[in-house]
Amino acid sequence: MDNAVYGWRASDGLFVKHYDADPSSGYRMDAAGIYWSSAEKVRPWAMHTYRRMRMVPGTSEFEVMYDPYEHASFTPTVFENSAHTTANRAPAIWYYNVVTGQWRHNTIGSSVKMVKASYIYPVGYDPVHGWFTGDGSTWQRLSLNGTYSTVSVSGKSNGQYHSYMFVKDSIAYRVGGNANTTLYSSHPLGDISQSKKFLVSAYPELTGYTVTNMASTMMPDGRIVIFPTKSTETHAMILDPVANTVTQTGHFFTGMEKPTLYELAAEWSSAHNAVILLSRRFALNRVYAYRP
Repeated sequence: MDNAVYGWRASDGLFVKHYDADPSSGYRMDAAGIYWSSAEKVRPWAMHTYRRMRMVPGTSEFEVMYDPYEHASFTPTVFENSAHTTANRAPAIWYYNVVTGQWRHNTIGSSVKMVKASYIYPVGYDPVHGWFTGDGSTWQRLSLNGTYSTVSVSGKSNGQYHSYMFVKDSIAYRVGGNANTTLYSSHPLGDISQSKKFLVSAYPELTGYTVTNMASTMMPDGRIVIFPTKSTETHAMILDPVANTVTQTGHFFTGMEKPTLYELAAEWSSAHNAVILLSRRFALNRVYAYRP
């Protein structure tokens, strides 16, 4: 939230800051309603977006879907249009190039409606069906041409916030979240009405564990590595959403001071054929790797 971008370098295990934070005194809304961090207009406001961004395949860019007003500590210092208020904000889809360190933004159709969706729920993307998010009641979608639509998924969707969204073969999976009730939900993007929700209580392998705010990531084959906790132990298990099974691996690590916090994130590394887990609070004693 300090508006700087950080990366973790696997070669030496160091965190690298891409640029220094922008002072909040420079926050402004331009005449089009876009929020900028300074008069130079080269970077957006600070973000709270882990579950609302993705690496764009085949590029060096992260795509970020966020609304700066949703989780910002400050109102703009400058309104370039004096008649505007924060209600005139027009959040954009942002792209950050990790090679050049440059930001760019884009708006298509009704994308502003999609970006304004609550930051506590994840956003997914499919090359055919576009972007999608939503809570446990409403599925929100932005098509590739910018058309925004909603449909009811009441009772069929994982409504826990701080969950993660994964997509494989045009099926979206929402995994985990801020409660120990729902393990995941599945959403066939071609027919959202066929969505289904799967409760933790249905899996005896999870007895005695908590999935609250656990890290998870999808492997290339579509299986999902989940990290439920038991006391101070964080265990690696395999969720197969196609077979609807959970498999214990017997692997776990200890040392997490607060293992149920949502700060631990997981990503699949093709280069290392492993899951990389690290804390978004940059604590060096909390960087782990798991190879299934």
